[in-house]
Amino acid sequence: MSDADLRLMTMVLNRQVELEGGAEWHLIAPIGEIPGSVEVEKGKKLRVVQVLNRAALDAVAKGVTGPILVDREHWSEDADGDTAAMAWINNVETRDDGLYARFEWTDEGLKAVENKRYRFLSPVFAVGVPKKDGDRVEPLGLLSVALTNKPNIKGLKPLRNRAADDAHQAENTGGSHMKGVLTLLGLQEDAEESSVISAIQALMDRAAKADEEKARAETAEAEAATAKNKVAEFETKALEREAEEFVAKHAAVIRNKEDIKTLFVSNKEATIKLVAAMKPADDKPAAKVLNRADGKAPAGEDQEQARVRQDREQFVEALVRNKGLSRADAWAHAATARPDLFPDRKR
Repeated sequence: MSDADLRLMTMVLNRQVELEGGAEWHLIAPIGEIPGSVEVEKGKKLRVVQVLNRAALDAVAKGVTGPILVDREHWSEDADGDTAAMAWINNVETRDDGLYARFEWTDEGLKAVENKRYRFLSPVFAVGVPKKDGDRVEPLGLLSVALTNKPNIKGLKPLRNRAADDAHQAENTGGSHMKGVLTLLGLQEDAEESSVISAIQALMDRAAKADEEKARAETAEAEAATAKNKVAEFETKALEREAEEFVAKHAAVIRNKEDIKTLFVSNKEATIKLVAAMKPADDKPAAKVLNRADGKAPAGEDQEQARVRQDREQFVEALVRNKGLSRADAWAHAATARPDLFPDRKR
């Protein structure tokens, strides 16, 4: 902040903030509108209304770049006043209910708080110079914070004796909680600290062991799945090689080799039966079956054989046409469903 900026500002001194339990983070300014006083010139003060909204407090928090002094009763604001630090503030943040600061206590400040010499906090904000009483001003920066017993900001909690509060809290809440913990650990209420630590360590060890066993089981499951896939892949390739050999062996009776290989891989037994019923391919034109009274069966084929052949071909054609099967699949299905149409097949 430049000197010019400082000349356009003055300070609002507030009195009251309450540090609960001696914790490091404390509320120093609640969100709301709070009356204050501003000294605009020597001996002249104006009453103002501090508008502490979220946007203004966010800007204040962002403007904190270095340690902020926490003194007593704003003594450091006087030119010759005491500047001894009760604490230092290095971090400031806005929360839902107001502006919080993180206190790093000095030995003197911590002693003053624990002995209840001071109960409240009072922040000092830089603001724009007001023109008249009642002006509304927003904070432009946090200059310092003081320990005080005369609060201006109302509604905050008082400083407390940290050691006394911790003991009181342990007596009223911590004790009952610890009893529950001891019960869960299977220990007596008067168990030594070493016993509690050992029981907790045993629980942690069991949990770690369970995690390790789970990880091993998952790894084994994944490895088994991988091995199963490899076996299936190997079996498929072996079956494909066997199909190639089967088609080559029966090339004399197989016309559509690819269909037979596909059928062999999907249904090996049915394919073997189908091919066993096939006859060698004949390059001569197929003999016609005549339906005239004087018609004759193809040479070398009596009427019964011609009838069976015709029924077989019609059955296969019906499967192809009505069920959408390939001829190879239709032949395989026919060989299984209608063995009477394949009288030459070995049984």
